This record gives sequence, structure tokens and C-alpha cells, in this order.
Amino acid sequence: MVGRERADDRGDMKLLATGGPLFLLVYGLLRLVDGLDGSHGPGWAWYVGHVFFLVAFLMFGALVWKLRGVSGVAAAAALAGSAAFAWVILGDLFDDLPDLPDPLMIAGPLLFQLGVLALLTILALRRDVPVWSPVLVLVGFVLFMVNLDLLPLGALLLLGGLAPLAGRPVTVRFRRGYLGSGGGGTGDRPPGAGSQRSGRQHSGLRGRR
Repeated sequence: MVGRERADDRGDMKLLATGGPLFLLVYGLLRLVDGLDGSHGPGWAWYVGHVFFLVAFLMFGALVWKLRGVSGVAAAAALAGSAAFAWVILGDLFDDLPDLPDPLMIAGPLLFQLGVLALLTILALRRDVPVWSPVLVLVGFVLFMVNLDLLPLGALLLLGGLAPLAGRPVTVRFRRGYLGSGGGGTGDRPPGAGSQRSGRQHSGLRGRR
């Protein structure tokens, strides 16, 4: 039974760690297609791309949730950032959705990026992932800030940086979290854990279209 749960967890981690960057890659490519006419605005590539963009951040959010035992603070920051991204993307797709306040539009990307980097850095310090894992993700984030046309390349770097998480079951500890298959601990759950269960130009988040 425990072996089956671990296998399911490995499958979830592989799906989330690779799926998020791949969906972001497709969005980046569709964004380039959308901009071939010299502008980014409503059209088939824009709409389809935004759907991929939304799914990417839903998957990133789910991945962070899996890693919440590593650091609750870092996970909370990354989850808040991914939620902000999702809200803004939905606002691009549906005009009647209210905009986020400007401070949240600016803070959202920072919270997401810092939260994810903190989680990966902690895991690297624990030797649960290679030291180059957070480095690749950091370079990917920098490319996003330099030029959004570099989204496909940045997404590939995120894919490489998150790849070490694929296939690793994650055990969420209430006081201390770590990757169950890593070097520290048995990976068993604590007692009782089984019962718990657009073409508008904007700054901040909207600038990431």
C-alpha cells in the first residue's frame, strides 16, 4: 500500500515538475506566433496561448503545494504568486473579472519567483536536488525579466531546473519537510497523517503576456 502511494506520488511529481514548464513553453511559442504581425492582441494564438499560460501556473501551484513541507513560508509566497498570475490571466480572458490592485500586480511575480527559488535552494542544501537546479530556474526567471520573447528559452531552463523533482515522492512533514527519497529519513508519514487530508499593455503581471 505504501509502495503504491509512493508510485502515485512520483507520478504526480513528474507530471507537475515537467508539465508546468512545458505548458509555459507552448505559451511562449504561441506568444511569438501572435506577435508576428507586430502586436500582441486577441486572436487564436493569443487565446490558446493564455489557456496554456493558465494551466502552467495551476500546475506550478500544485507543485508548490506538494513541496509545502520543505518550507511553509516559501511555499505560501510561491502559492500567493501563482494565484496572482492565475487571476490576471483569467482577467485577460474574461473582461468582467476585476483587476488586481497595482501593488499585488507587482508583488505577484516576485513572490512566486522568490518562493520557488527558496524551496529549491533549501532542497539543494539538503542534497535532495543538485545545486544547479535552483541556478537554472534563476537564470530562467532572469530571462523572463530581460525580454518576454525569451519565454521559450526560459521555460526550457525551468524544465531542466525542476526535472530533478520528477520521479521523487515528497513526504510532507508538519514540523520538517523533505523529499522522502532523499538522504534524510525514511519517507514514512507521521502518525495520523493519513486522516488529513487582451492586447492591453500593463506593468507587473500583465506585462508577462
